[in-house]
Amino acid sequence: MLARKERINMGVLIVIEGDEFSGKTTVSRLVAQALKAHWTFEPTHSPEGLKVRELNKLGRSDEALEYAITDRQGHLAEIFTHLRQGTPVVCDRYYLSMAVFQCLPGVPAANWVMAVPAFYRKYCSVLQPHVTFVLDVTPETQRQRALQRPDGDSWIASWSNERYALANIFLPVTRVSDVGTPQRKADHILSRIYGYFPMLEDHS
Repeated sequence: MLARKERINMGVLIVIEGDEFSGKTTVSRLVAQALKAHWTFEPTHSPEGLKVRELNKLGRSDEALEYAITDRQGHLAEIFTHLRQGTPVVCDRYYLSMAVFQCLPGVPAANWVMAVPAFYRKYCSVLQPHVTFVLDVTPETQRQRALQRPDGDSWIASWSNERYALANIFLPVTRVSDVGTPQRKADHILSRIYGYFPMLEDHS
Protein backbone atom coordinates (compact mmCIF):
# COMPACT_ATOMS: atom_id res chain seq x y z
CA MET A 1 0.00 0.00 0.00
CA LEU A 2 1.42 3.39 -0.96
CA ALA A 3 1.63 6.10 1.66
CA ARG A 4 -0.96 8.86 1.36
CA LYS A 5 1.61 11.50 0.35
CA GLU A 6 3.06 9.19 -2.31
CA ARG A 7 -0.40 8.48 -3.74
CA ILE A 8 -1.06 12.21 -4.04
CA ASN A 9 2.24 12.80 -5.87
CA MET A 10 1.86 9.86 -8.24
CA GLY A 11 1.80 10.51 -11.95
CA VAL A 12 -0.95 9.33 -14.30
CA LEU A 13 -0.81 6.08 -16.29
CA ILE A 14 -2.42 6.45 -19.71
CA VAL A 15 -2.76 3.38 -21.92
CA ILE A 16 -3.41 3.46 -25.66
CA GLU A 17 -4.62 0.17 -27.11
CA GLY A 18 -5.94 -0.96 -30.43
CA ASP A 19 -6.11 -3.82 -32.85
CA GLU A 20 -3.23 -4.54 -35.20
CA PHE A 21 -2.52 -1.70 -37.67
CA SER A 22 -4.71 0.75 -35.77
CA GLY A 23 -1.88 3.29 -35.53
CA LYS A 24 -1.59 3.10 -31.76
CA THR A 25 2.21 3.37 -31.66
CA THR A 26 2.26 6.58 -33.70
CA VAL A 27 -0.64 8.08 -31.77
CA SER A 28 0.74 7.11 -28.36
CA ARG A 29 4.08 8.73 -29.21
CA LEU A 30 2.33 11.95 -30.21
CA VAL A 31 0.32 11.97 -26.97
CA ALA A 32 3.42 11.32 -24.86
CA GLN A 33 5.31 14.09 -26.63
CA ALA A 34 2.52 16.60 -26.01
CA LEU A 35 2.27 15.64 -22.33
CA LYS A 36 6.06 15.53 -21.80
CA ALA A 37 5.34 12.03 -20.54
CA HIS A 38 7.45 8.88 -20.38
CA TRP A 39 6.54 6.73 -23.39
CA THR A 40 6.76 2.97 -23.07
CA PHE A 41 5.32 -0.17 -24.63
CA GLU A 42 4.55 -3.86 -24.19
CA PRO A 43 6.02 -6.31 -24.82
CA THR A 44 9.26 -4.53 -23.90
CA HIS A 45 12.68 -5.23 -25.37
CA SER A 46 13.70 -7.41 -22.43
CA PRO A 47 14.73 -11.00 -23.32
CA GLU A 48 11.29 -12.17 -22.17
CA GLY A 49 9.52 -9.44 -24.11
CA LEU A 50 11.42 -10.31 -27.28
CA LYS A 51 10.39 -13.95 -26.79
CA VAL A 52 6.76 -12.85 -26.56
CA ARG A 53 7.12 -10.96 -29.84
CA GLU A 54 8.73 -13.97 -31.49
CA LEU A 55 5.95 -16.34 -30.41
CA ASN A 56 3.27 -13.84 -31.43
CA LYS A 57 4.73 -13.66 -34.93
CA LEU A 58 4.84 -17.45 -35.14
CA GLY A 59 1.15 -17.68 -34.25
CA ARG A 60 2.00 -19.30 -30.91
CA SER A 61 1.10 -16.38 -28.67
CA ASP A 62 -0.77 -18.58 -26.20
CA GLU A 63 2.59 -20.20 -25.35
CA ALA A 64 4.06 -16.85 -24.33
CA LEU A 65 2.14 -16.24 -21.08
CA GLU A 66 5.02 -16.98 -18.68
CA TYR A 67 7.35 -14.76 -20.69
CA ALA A 68 4.72 -12.01 -20.76
CA ILE A 69 4.27 -12.17 -16.98
CA THR A 70 8.02 -11.89 -16.37
CA ASP A 71 8.27 -9.05 -18.88
CA ARG A 72 5.37 -7.27 -17.15
CA GLN A 73 7.07 -7.50 -13.75
CA GLY A 74 10.13 -5.67 -14.99
CA HIS A 75 7.98 -3.20 -16.88
CA LEU A 76 5.93 -2.36 -13.81
CA ALA A 77 9.11 -1.40 -11.97
CA GLU A 78 9.94 1.01 -14.81
CA ILE A 79 6.43 2.48 -14.80
CA PHE A 80 6.31 2.87 -11.02
CA THR A 81 9.65 4.71 -11.06
CA HIS A 82 8.25 7.42 -13.31
CA LEU A 83 4.85 7.60 -11.62
CA ARG A 84 6.47 8.08 -8.21
CA GLN A 85 8.38 11.02 -9.67
CA GLY A 86 5.06 12.54 -10.70
CA THR A 87 5.77 11.95 -14.39
CA PRO A 88 2.85 10.91 -16.61
CA VAL A 89 3.36 7.59 -18.40
CA VAL A 90 1.88 6.73 -21.80
CA CYS A 91 1.94 3.01 -22.58
CA ASP A 92 1.46 1.43 -26.01
CA ARG A 93 -0.39 -1.85 -25.23
CA TYR A 94 -1.12 -3.16 -21.73
CA TYR A 95 -3.74 -5.47 -20.20
CA LEU A 96 -6.06 -5.58 -23.19
CA SER A 97 -3.37 -6.76 -25.59
CA MET A 98 -2.11 -9.30 -23.09
CA ALA A 99 -5.56 -10.88 -22.98
CA VAL A 100 -5.89 -10.81 -26.77
CA PHE A 101 -2.52 -12.41 -27.43
CA GLN A 102 -1.90 -14.64 -24.40
CA CYS A 103 -5.41 -15.71 -23.40
CA LEU A 104 -7.81 -15.96 -26.33
CA PRO A 105 -5.73 -17.85 -28.94
CA GLY A 106 -5.69 -20.93 -26.72
CA VAL A 107 -9.38 -20.79 -25.81
CA PRO A 108 -12.30 -21.99 -27.98
CA ALA A 109 -14.38 -19.03 -29.17
CA ALA A 110 -17.43 -20.39 -27.34
CA ASN A 111 -15.58 -19.93 -24.02
CA TRP A 112 -14.16 -16.44 -24.62
CA VAL A 113 -16.83 -14.63 -22.60
CA MET A 114 -15.90 -16.62 -19.49
CA ALA A 115 -12.15 -16.74 -20.14
CA VAL A 116 -11.44 -13.03 -20.49
CA PRO A 117 -12.75 -11.78 -17.09
CA ALA A 118 -11.01 -14.67 -15.34
CA PHE A 119 -7.77 -13.82 -17.13
CA TYR A 120 -8.00 -10.17 -16.09
CA ARG A 121 -8.64 -11.09 -12.46
CA LYS A 122 -5.68 -13.47 -12.36
CA TYR A 123 -3.03 -11.60 -14.34
CA CYS A 124 -4.07 -7.96 -14.65
CA SER A 125 -4.83 -6.70 -11.16
CA VAL A 126 -1.62 -4.75 -10.43
CA LEU A 127 -1.43 -1.07 -11.37
CA GLN A 128 -4.64 -0.38 -13.20
CA PRO A 129 -4.39 2.43 -15.78
CA HIS A 130 -6.00 5.74 -14.89
CA VAL A 131 -7.50 5.78 -18.39
CA THR A 132 -7.37 3.49 -21.43
CA PHE A 133 -8.07 4.62 -24.98
CA VAL A 134 -8.82 2.07 -27.70
CA LEU A 135 -8.27 3.09 -31.31
CA ASP A 136 -10.87 1.68 -33.66
CA VAL A 137 -9.75 0.45 -37.08
CA THR A 138 -11.81 -0.96 -39.93
CA PRO A 139 -10.99 -4.42 -41.32
CA GLU A 140 -10.34 -2.89 -44.73
CA THR A 141 -7.81 -0.44 -43.31
CA GLN A 142 -6.12 -3.29 -41.47
CA ARG A 143 -5.93 -5.32 -44.65
CA GLN A 144 -4.45 -2.44 -46.64
CA ARG A 145 -1.82 -1.76 -44.00
CA ALA A 146 -1.04 -5.45 -43.53
CA LEU A 147 -0.34 -5.89 -47.23
CA GLN A 148 2.40 -3.28 -46.93
CA ARG A 149 4.33 -5.68 -44.69
CA PRO A 150 6.32 -8.70 -45.92
CA ASP A 151 4.32 -11.02 -43.64
CA GLY A 152 0.99 -9.35 -44.36
CA ASP A 153 -0.63 -12.35 -46.07
CA SER A 154 0.02 -14.65 -43.11
CA TRP A 155 -1.29 -12.04 -40.69
CA ILE A 156 -4.54 -11.64 -42.65
CA ALA A 157 -5.04 -15.41 -42.69
CA SER A 158 -4.52 -15.83 -38.94
CA TRP A 159 -5.95 -12.73 -37.25
CA SER A 160 -9.38 -12.50 -35.70
CA ASN A 161 -10.80 -9.01 -35.13
CA GLU A 162 -13.32 -10.56 -32.76
CA ARG A 163 -10.65 -11.01 -30.09
CA TYR A 164 -10.15 -7.28 -29.56
CA ALA A 165 -13.84 -6.55 -29.93
CA LEU A 166 -14.65 -8.95 -27.11
CA ALA A 167 -11.68 -8.33 -24.82
CA ASN A 168 -12.24 -4.59 -24.52
CA ILE A 169 -15.85 -4.84 -23.33
CA PHE A 170 -14.61 -6.09 -19.95
CA LEU A 171 -12.46 -3.01 -19.28
CA PRO A 172 -13.40 0.65 -18.75
CA VAL A 173 -12.13 2.16 -22.00
CA THR A 174 -12.67 5.27 -24.10
CA ARG A 175 -12.99 4.46 -27.79
CA VAL A 176 -11.46 6.63 -30.52
CA SER A 177 -13.02 6.37 -33.97
CA ASP A 178 -10.96 5.57 -37.05
CA VAL A 179 -11.30 9.05 -38.54
CA GLY A 180 -8.60 11.52 -39.49
CA THR A 181 -4.84 11.62 -39.24
CA PRO A 182 -2.78 10.27 -36.33
CA GLN A 183 -2.33 13.86 -35.13
CA ARG A 184 -6.08 14.43 -35.16
CA LYS A 185 -6.60 11.27 -33.10
CA ALA A 186 -3.87 12.34 -30.69
CA ASP A 187 -5.46 15.77 -30.31
CA HIS A 188 -8.83 14.14 -29.57
CA ILE A 189 -7.23 11.93 -26.92
CA LEU A 190 -5.40 14.89 -25.40
CA SER A 191 -8.64 16.86 -25.10
CA ARG A 192 -10.17 13.96 -23.19
CA ILE A 193 -7.09 13.59 -20.99
CA TYR A 194 -7.11 17.29 -20.08
CA GLY A 195 -10.79 16.95 -19.21
CA TYR A 196 -10.09 14.00 -16.92
CA PHE A 197 -6.82 15.36 -15.47
CA PRO A 198 -6.67 19.19 -15.76
CA MET A 199 -3.29 19.30 -14.01
CA LEU A 200 -1.71 17.58 -17.01
CA GLU A 201 -2.44 20.58 -19.21
CA ASP A 202 -0.15 22.63 -16.97
CA HIS A 203 2.46 19.85 -17.12
CA SER A 204 2.55 19.81 -20.93
